[in-house]
Amino acid sequence: MCTLYLDQQGARLCKAGRRLVVQDREGGEQSLPLEQVERVMVYGRVQVTTDALDALLERGVPTTLLSSRGWLRGHVLGDCGGQVRRRARQYELIREPALALPFARALVDVKLRNQRWLLRTLDQGEMAAGLEPFIERAEHAESADSLRGIEGSGARAYFAAFPTLLAGTAFGFPGRRKRPATDPVNALLSLGYTLLLSELRNALHGYGLDPFAGVFHASDGGQPSCALDLMEPLRPLVDRLAIRLARHHYTPEDFEIHEDGACLLRDGRRGEFYRAWEAWLVERVLWKEEHQAYRAIIQAQAGELARCLDDPAQPFHPLALSALGR
Repeated sequence: MCTLYLDQQGARLCKAGRRLVVQDREGGEQSLPLEQVERVMVYGRVQVTTDALDALLERGVPTTLLSSRGWLRGHVLGDCGGQVRRRARQYELIREPALALPFARALVDVKLRNQRWLLRTLDQGEMAAGLEPFIERAEHAESADSLRGIEGSGARAYFAAFPTLLAGTAFGFPGRRKRPATDPVNALLSLGYTLLLSELRNALHGYGLDPFAGVFHASDGGQPSCALDLMEPLRPLVDRLAIRLARHHYTPEDFEIHEDGACLLRDGRRGEFYRAWEAWLVERVLWKEEHQAYRAIIQAQAGELARCLDDPAQPFHPLALSALGR
């Protein structure tokens, strides 16, 4: 099974028999069997025929639509069906801040701990220790607003370590920059976060949950706040991959700056990232006494939320990266 990435502007995805056919703008074609496609990522001006879309929906293959710069536009999915009561409890968290606070507190607490874990594994013990005050404050935060302030302050302390992590490479790091990313490392981070967000949105749909009904990010209908919530503790996994790629696989010449200041990987160099991403998703690590692929572990985070919604007496436990083994 594979993810099909379509990012050449002007390309076309169509169906021929039981195969999907990708036609590039120069007239070339590539095809692969439908049963081998697990999901489709469409970036920018790529045409998808109704026959191809119908085949993807019939097989339950999620299709994610993004701008050419990787900004999420939406998903095309079949009917997730059922789980009305589970969604009702999810919406109750939006109406009752006191009920939502333990979920939000757990998300921020574990995110900070996971950032500390990553810095420790990359031999940045002193910078990791700088996150301790924010972890302590997150554990006792009394509102989502205060948690957002703690999370933001912790993020600045965390990203302050990145210039050291990139020492010896041709890349610098000006701090976290987004919408648009203005430098190569931020471009890698943003691309990874976009792919991770897509994984979580698909997982939430699979558990009958609303990706837009979150407890930490504002649930105003304009962003997939629940998927963003679940992504927070997992961001250090993307950070680790981005740092590795910057250290060993990319040079500044692999990126280009657009007129609006956005920094993006050049055509022909994004495939390196997608291959690394897919290889990481299927990598198996020890978790809960079994060797499981990262993709399954990521999807299980939606299942953890569903479990707590089904049984409110159960505490919410986002993934602690320190629990992963080899």
